Amino acid sequence: MSEAPQSKSNAGIFAILGIVAIAAVAALVYLSGNVPGKPGSNQTTNPAQAASGDESTQEAAAEGQQAAIPEQPKLEIKPGDPVVAVVNGQDIMRSDVFQFIATLPQNVRQLPVDQLYGLAVNQLVNTKLVEARAGKADLSNDPAVREQLDQAKQQIVRNVFLQRQVEERTTEEKLRSLYDAYAAKMGEIPEVKARHILVEDESAAKELIKKAMAGADFAELAKENSTGPSAEQGGDLGWFAQGEMVSEFSEAAFAIEPGQVGDTPVKTQFGWHVIKVEERRMRPAPAFEDVRQMLDTQVRRQVLDNLIDEWREQADVTVYDINGEPISSPDADEAPVGESADPVAVEAPVEEPTPSEPENVAE
Repeated sequence: MSEAPQSKSNAGIFAILGIVAIAAVAALVYLSGNVPGKPGSNQTTNPAQAASGDESTQEAAAEGQQAAIPEQPKLEIKPGDPVVAVVNGQDIMRSDVFQFIATLPQNVRQLPVDQLYGLAVNQLVNTKLVEARAGKADLSNDPAVREQLDQAKQQIVRNVFLQRQVEERTTEEKLRSLYDAYAAKMGEIPEVKARHILVEDESAAKELIKKAMAGADFAELAKENSTGPSAEQGGDLGWFAQGEMVSEFSEAAFAIEPGQVGDTPVKTQFGWHVIKVEERRMRPAPAFEDVRQMLDTQVRRQVLDNLIDEWREQADVTVYDINGEPISSPDADEAPVGESADPVAVEAPVEEPTPSEPENVAE
């Protein structure tokens, strides 16, 4: 059997047992202790912290499990696309397994392959079994099947129509106009380029400040003393705006003149920071191509909103309340309860940048 027909067949059946797969993966992840915040988890949510977890807590959680998950050997993935299962003469390829894993939620996909592989193979085998039984049942003319096919067809027709309407109205001119406004706004944001040294106590930070002010190389001090991930880069944090770091760190950095080291250690939830500001600038506007996809999303959203508003104005639309009673002052812009004014799923407009998580200070 060739690969291409097999892949097409599997592509159409992955969703059948998807809910079961997600539930099984969730159970596997929980029992194996890889759930952030779960007692016994061996994951840390803050890269600035060196602690790997409380072993006693892990042991206590393990005692409460009725069936322990045995530790699996690390998988060795060799080149090629071998057959990994056969169901009634039908091959399941390794690429089919990876394709199935790609349909799982993002937080599940990020788990190691050795935790997902066996589950994914079993789900594909189960899917093949259900597919074979359903094929023998010959439900192609069943009223319930035909009704769902009709509904799916109507949805596809609506989506294709709207996509083409939006595509025709999403012009290069609109993208460029939005980019000009975006670039003008972004160009007004001040930034600093800074380095830092992260230590555990204030006295150590003060000693480092004395050494730096006496002429010691700040980058070398960071490499030798900083406990943060940026130590290998001499504490270099690159360029950042004021709202992109935790407030204590950001306020201190923007109060230091370029070329100077802050004369007071700065305390955050990660420890004590010694900060050196190297340069200041106004953030340069991003290149058009760098933000084209973001702008395209915003333009398409606006085009779609305008189209729906236009079509509502041209149509005879009457909206009633939840009990089917007349509304004295119907709001044409509001969709009826239980419906969406947006008939297709599209991405939300990109919002203004939000402050980074606090751990970014130590990166």
